[in-house]
This record gives sequence, C-alpha cells and structure tokens, in this order.
Amino acid sequence: MKQFRKLKTVIMLLFCIAISSCVNTQVSKTDTLKSGFTSPPREAKPLVWWDWVNGNVTKEGIKADLLDMKRVGIGGAQLFDLEVYMPKGPVRYGTDDWFEHVNYAMHIADSLGLEFHVMNCPGWSASGGPWNTPEKSMKQIVWSETHIEGGGEQIIELPLPEIKHDYFEDIAVLAVPVNSHDRLENWENKIAFSKTPLKRDMDSKEADNKAIQKHQVLNLSTKLSDDGMLTCNLPAGNWIIMRFGFTSTGSTNHPAVPEGHGLECDKLDVESVKFQFDKALGRIIKNAQPYLGSTFKGLVFDSFEGGYQNWTKDFPNQFERINGYDLTPYLPILAGVIIDSKVTTEAILYDFRGTIDKLIAENYFKTMQDLAHENKLVTYAESQGGPLNPFTVNEYVDVPMNEFWLRNYIQRVPLMKQSAASAHLYNKSVVGAESFTAIPEYGKWQSTPFTLKRAGDCAFTAGINRFIFHTYIHQPYDYLKPGFTMGRYGTHFGRQSAWWAYAKDWIDYISRSQFLLQQGKTITDIGVLLSNDMRYDIPGGDIKAPLGYDLTMAYPQHLDNSKVVNGVIELSDLAHCEMLVLNDRSSYMDIATLKNLYRLVNEGAIIAGKPPMSPPGYKEIENSMDEFNELVDKIWGGLDDDHASKSIGKGKVWNTTNLDKIVTITDLKPDLEFIPNQQIDSLRYIHKKIDDTDVYFVTNLSSALQSVKVSIRITGKKPELWDAATGKTSDVPIYKVSNSTEIPFNLEAGGSRFIVFRDKLPSKWIAKVEPDILETLETNYLVKGDKQLKIVYSDDSIKTHLTKECSEPMDLSKSWQVTFIEGRGAPSEAVAFESLMSWTEHSNEDIKYYSGIAEYAKTFTLPNNYINKGQRCILKLGDVYDVAQVSINGHKPVIVWKKPAELDVTDMLVNGENKITIGVANRWINRLIGDEQIETDILYREGSGKFTTGVIEAFPDWMRDEQRAKEENKRHTFTTWKHYTADAPLKKSGLLGPVQLEVYNEFVKF
Repeated sequence: MKQFRKLKTVIMLLFCIAISSCVNTQVSKTDTLKSGFTSPPREAKPLVWWDWVNGNVTKEGIKADLLDMKRVGIGGAQLFDLEVYMPKGPVRYGTDDWFEHVNYAMHIADSLGLEFHVMNCPGWSASGGPWNTPEKSMKQIVWSETHIEGGGEQIIELPLPEIKHDYFEDIAVLAVPVNSHDRLENWENKIAFSKTPLKRDMDSKEADNKAIQKHQVLNLSTKLSDDGMLTCNLPAGNWIIMRFGFTSTGSTNHPAVPEGHGLECDKLDVESVKFQFDKALGRIIKNAQPYLGSTFKGLVFDSFEGGYQNWTKDFPNQFERINGYDLTPYLPILAGVIIDSKVTTEAILYDFRGTIDKLIAENYFKTMQDLAHENKLVTYAESQGGPLNPFTVNEYVDVPMNEFWLRNYIQRVPLMKQSAASAHLYNKSVVGAESFTAIPEYGKWQSTPFTLKRAGDCAFTAGINRFIFHTYIHQPYDYLKPGFTMGRYGTHFGRQSAWWAYAKDWIDYISRSQFLLQQGKTITDIGVLLSNDMRYDIPGGDIKAPLGYDLTMAYPQHLDNSKVVNGVIELSDLAHCEMLVLNDRSSYMDIATLKNLYRLVNEGAIIAGKPPMSPPGYKEIENSMDEFNELVDKIWGGLDDDHASKSIGKGKVWNTTNLDKIVTITDLKPDLEFIPNQQIDSLRYIHKKIDDTDVYFVTNLSSALQSVKVSIRITGKKPELWDAATGKTSDVPIYKVSNSTEIPFNLEAGGSRFIVFRDKLPSKWIAKVEPDILETLETNYLVKGDKQLKIVYSDDSIKTHLTKECSEPMDLSKSWQVTFIEGRGAPSEAVAFESLMSWTEHSNEDIKYYSGIAEYAKTFTLPNNYINKGQRCILKLGDVYDVAQVSINGHKPVIVWKKPAELDVTDMLVNGENKITIGVANRWINRLIGDEQIETDILYREGSGKFTTGVIEAFPDWMRDEQRAKEENKRHTFTTWKHYTADAPLKKSGLLGPVQLEVYNEFVKF
C-alpha cells in the first residue's frame, strides 16, 4: 500500500508539471518569439463555445463543425449542452445516444489535433443537475421571529421561517431583548446575499448606548422540541424569539434541458461538490480515457449566475476554525440586530462574508480543480458574478477568465484587468475571456471581423490573452442556412456565417497576438491594494491608471510573499509594480497587512495611501488595537497634510491616494506616452517583458487615423514593428533615442501593431525625416511621388535623398463580371457591373437581397515600367462590405478584412495583361429581410417579451430531410430565431470601390 501511495504521488506530481506546461505557454529556450509569432502553437489559438441546443445534434454536423474549426485556425471547442427556448431534438442529454455523440466529437477533435473541453454541467450556469436533493443544494440562513413578554415559564410554538423545497434544518433558537435601536442599514447585503456595494456603518457612540449586549442574548436551543414547541422562562420584559435555521436557496442550473435541470450543488460543502462532479462528469470522463490530458483537456465554469449562498450544514464549525470564535451568540446580527456596537457588528459581518469567500474558493473551486487534475484536466472559470471574489477563487483555477460584450467592452476593462491581475498574482500566464458576446442589438449577424477587432484589441490591452468565442452553435444540418442560433444571443460565429469562409486571416491575427501576450510578465507601474470586501464589485474609477501608465491589483493576503528588488515590488513572479497604492476604500486593514506594508517600505518600496481607521475583523478589534495603532503610527505618524511624505528605511510613504498626483510627485516617467496625448482615450497599450525583450501592443480604438509619436520608456534597444495581421516584421526605420525611444506612428482606424525591442541599437540610425510625409502599410513605410527628403541621423549627420517619380494611379472601378453563389436567389450567370455599386441598389431584386460570396473578375493591362525598383504597388479596394479575398494572376488569394481595404500586390503583377478576381462576402441580413417577403410555413413567436419574441415555435416537418427542405422551404434561408422584418433597412453590400492601383516608394530601400 505504501508503495502504491508513493507511485500515486509521483504520478500526480508529474501531472501537475504537465498541467503547468499546458496552461503556461511561455516560450522555451530552444524556441524563438519570432517563430512562435509566425506560426502560433495550438495553445495560443482561440477557442469557441460550441453549443448543442436542446438535443438538435447530428454526427454529420459534429464532424463538419470540427473540420471547419480546424480550417479557420480555431484551437478547440468548449462543449455546452443548452436549452434556450428551442424545440426539442432527438439526442437527449444523459442518454446513451448523447454520450455516444460526445465521444464521437472527442474522436474527431483528436484526429484533427483540436482541444476539447466540456462545461461542468448542463446549461451555462453553474454546477447543478437533477441528482441534487435539497440536502445537497445551495443553502441560505433563514429565521422566524416571535414576540413574547417574559416573566414566567411558557410553552410556545415557534413558526418555521420561509423555506424552499420543503427543506429546513435548525441552527439555534435565541432570545433577544426588544430595544429601540433600528436594525443595521443594508444588512441584507452584508450577510452576503446581495450585490450592492458595501458601506460600513461605524457610528459607534450611538451603537454603544443603544445596542443589545452579547450577554443579553440567551441561547434556548436545547429548549426546542422536535415538533417546534419551545419551553422557556425568560426574565420580565419584551423579547424576540429568533428561530434560526437553513433551507435551500432553490437555485438551479440554467438554461438546461429538462433531463439535465436541477438544484445547484452546495458550493460550501466538499462532499456535495464531489457528488456533483461524479454525477455530471463521471461518465464523460470514464468514456474519454484515451483522450484525457491530450485532446480532452479541460472543464469549463461559465459566469456564476447561481445566486448567493450564505450557509452550509457545517458552517458554524468552519466559521470558528477560520475566525477563532463562536458565531452562535452573534446570529441575530445576520438579521440586522446590532450587538455590543456597530463596530463589533460590522466586524462580525466582515468575518462572516470572509468565511463564505474562503469556503467557496476552497470547497468548491479547489475541490473541482483537484478532481479535474486527478483526471488530467485543467479548469477554465469565469470567476466572477454573485458572491465570487476573483482574487480568492482564482488561486484554484488553472485558466482564470472574464468576459466582454460588444455593447460595453470598454466599460468592462476594469473587470478584465481584475481577472488578469489575480491570474498574475498566482503566476498564471494565460487569461481567458468569453469573447464578443452580444445581445440582439449588437448580434443578429451584424458583426464582421473588422467590427469585432476593436473589442478584441481592447481586451488584449486589459490583459486577456485567450479568446473563447461566444458563440459557435452546432449546426446539425448543413443545408439550413444560416441555421441554428443560441436563442437571441451571441455573435454568430461558424461555418454557416456568410463571411466565415474568409475568417482565417482574422483568427490568425488573434492567434499571433495571443502568442506574444501569453509570454513573460505584464509591466505595471502601480499596484492598487484593494479591500477584501470589494470582491468583484469594483467601480471603474478605482482602477483607472493615469495616462501613460498601467496598473495591477492585489488583496492584502498577496503581500505575504512579496519582496522589494531594486526598488520594484515583486508580488509574485508575474506581478510587479513600482509603487503600492492603497485604494480609497481601504479604511480597514488587518495587522498582518500593516506589518507587510512596514516591511516593504523598509526594503525600499514606495507606499501611498491614507492610514486605516481600524482592523476589519472582530478578534483584532477586541484584542489587538494597541498593536494596530502602533503600526499605523510607525507608517503614517507625522503625515498630517495631504500629499505629505516621509522616508522609512530604504523606502517612502506618501499620504495620498491620488494616482495622478503620485506619479507626478514621485517623478515616475510614463511607460508609453502618445504625443499629442489628448488622443490617449482611443489609443491603448499593454507592455510585456519576455526575458530581455520588451513587447508593446498598441491599438487605435477610434474610427479615424491617428498620426502620433509614441514615446516609450525603453532605451538602448532597436525598435521593430511586428504586424499580427500578416506575421510580417521589420525594423522601425525612423526613431529618436534620448531618455526614451520616440517613434513616429500612423495608426489606421481600428489598427494595431506590436513594437518589439530585442537587439542592441545599431551604431547609427535615422532619427528624423523632413518633410514628415511617410505613410505606413502593415510594417512598411512608404513615400508617395518624387520628393526631396532631408534625412537626419542619430549622430546628427544629414543626407538628402530624392525619391523616384511614381506612376499615376490606375483606376480599376469599371467593367467587372460578378458571379454569385447559386441557391441564394441571385442569377446563376455572371452579371456585368459597368460601375461598382452596393448590391442593395441593383435593379435585380435577387441581387438586392443577396447574402453570401460574389466573385468580381476582370483583366487589365499594366504598362512596362509601371513599377520601378524600390517601389511597391498597393491595391486599394475602397469601400468593401464586408470582407474580400484578392487573387491576381493565379497567385495565392489574400484576404482583406481590415480597413482601409488595401494590400501590397507588387509581387503578383506582371507587365501586360493581368487577371484579377475579388471575392466579396457580406452578412446574412439582406437575405433574411428579403425572405420575410416570401410566404413560409415556419411560425415564430410574436409579442411574448424580449426573451422569447422571435423564437421558432416548432420545427417544420421538412427540416430534418434535405430533399424535402429544398422542395418545401420557399425561402432561401432558415433560422431558429427571427431577428428581422420585411421592412428592416438593408445593409450596404459588395465592392463599392473606388478600386485603384497606386505606386509608392519604399522608404526602407533608401
């Protein structure tokens, strides 16, 4: 047995090492950044949420979906089984047939080299199912109150509190004297059963005079009979008999199919969590033995929508273990009763909430993680929402996640940064996100790769480095287009999207970006120390860094292993900061944190903030106020004025929390500054340090070209431009170096670049060019026409250069032959477009409403010497709606998905006749609107509310038969949700131009 245990320990150790390598994609010494950037590994590729909707699943669809994911560069799928108002399909959750389809999906994923993950239970939230009885469900404390007059023995019947699922267990019966004091303000929130931001009530003088004292609370629990009768003899006076117990919260997993729907498991009880894991995942794991740890790699926990839980059967023992005192005499506090004082009451409530935080992290997330690791799996979790504290929970999550929606991605930056910060504190380099989620106003087939790019780039700058697309719906029938949806929600990714055939280059852009952003550590100047009570509800203003700086966050417990190295505070291997700033709400601080702050400042740290008023928890308030006050005085003593400072040991303390003021008075130079800096709101960045290499990702979120200078706090290294859209890299040809590196930068609307510092500066470089007329395309700097340039070098030497004359632009906007995909209503023969126009303006109704890909073709003649040596020819497509693919003279097609729609075609062209084809894909919107004018036997629900209006009432009889569908579906489309009416406005579509060839001089060839 001992030998077996030793072997098991070794196996688990090796697996833990493997887990680390799976979720940490740091570049090994034998690899290079550049090769990984050019061809990103699987771990850097985005994933998708792959939704199977209410049993509408086929093996043909499974294979087609997964083949498509492989084709476009998706790294793998995270499987969800959902209901979402959809009519039932034949493959029912939990049946042998369902398990066979899951295993088939794993088999296909394995053959394609794709990752395969599963949601930990049916639905998207959270961990529940029909196997959970009320005894194993999430629990809440409840109580009833009975008013009596004391002065003699009485036998009274105590009513049950309000209970759910006919389940109730007693905790204690307490008698509390009636007094005139109001109950604590906002106490429902303070017992961890609400999301409202916390505010302590600390009017201690009033509370001390009027509060019930602890010794006045009488425990009558032994006087209660099994039938609810209480025998008591209370002193004279008015009393409240409080019968405390717990019941189920009634929370269920959702939106789950009936076969998988049931109560949420108890998140504070280890055995209930283990039971849930076995029932929801046991058979999947048993069937997947050949794929565990290789293809089947992960379990998913979507955003927590299970509501609040504040009790479990063993809660009193757990509370005493964690906090060192008995909660029982203070139970009335959980009903808003003030005991001893408001200070004491608030402190006990703080301990109560902290106990719940700790139990959720250790008993739910850690248990799930341990079970996952035993089966060679890792956990992905959106550790957010409801009662979750990301900084506590993410210790037990392998890949912490957040989310961003298309409607408010900028507003979500603070929350995304919170998840990234917590990941870095636990040395986790990969930070995931549910990505591009949309309500109908932003969804319903409106998005294109370019419109999605801004939201994705914004998430990158917030620390997200692995996207999980929301959502890729399983399409069981290839002939139904655009097909199934996840109800009303989501950006409709997948093979049935009208532009998806051209999605690969955009996804490659994401993969290259994610590869670089998963490496090294994020450089942050400011560390914000938060209060444990803030949990997930952090107002955006609390974590907004001054212009030119970035910040991270930590909670008090993360200071325990911190240290100061050369003036930099190292919170962990991946979390560093130049200074630590106490959040405005950090008015309460425990003694361990004060000791850590005092230690850090002595070691050389800069600490800024206001002194705390009190410890947050009960035991330290009762027993350690002298020590608390002594430590506060050591750190802040004598700092009475705002912004005053003093030196302690090697460090310094500032009496302020104003971040803008702090970076000024400490003379901390910005890490990256845009000049002019008024454009900073649309220009964002993130800085990664990878060994000796510095990598900056810079993006322009605005709808206009930004011509700026970028001043970067790096010297002694040569800057390079890396373009994730193409994989191309080049040296920056013009830059100045003094106490920073300054680079002239033209960044197109929605554009982005990586600026990389790897190698030492050359002996000489170009510092300035006059006039400042350079344009950029990808990583190239271009000059239009014959210009006399004054080139100033780093050693102040000057050279004059005359650029070559460029040929006149060639207009290609006339006389195109356009061929449309058959079966969408458009003509089967090529259509002549003498002038370019939106398809919606065409006189042919079938073209007006067309959705899909159309191919534009023509020939043109290129004169001899149209392009001279040292020149590049740029094809400018003008307005394209929405994505294009260009091929000239049979060269490999190039996808154009960004704006401006331009590409370098120099190497595709020949003197004389050239043949060009341009495929253009739009969105499904116009065809769906056109089809609303065609009679149908498909019924959609009307006027039933925003969550169900538009859902298909029932599937037509012909839906599952391809031949019948072709014969009986009078429309060109089929979808499970009606998003458009016949009178909805059409969207511009096709190639609008003007299309031109334009020649430039290539600056780097001078």
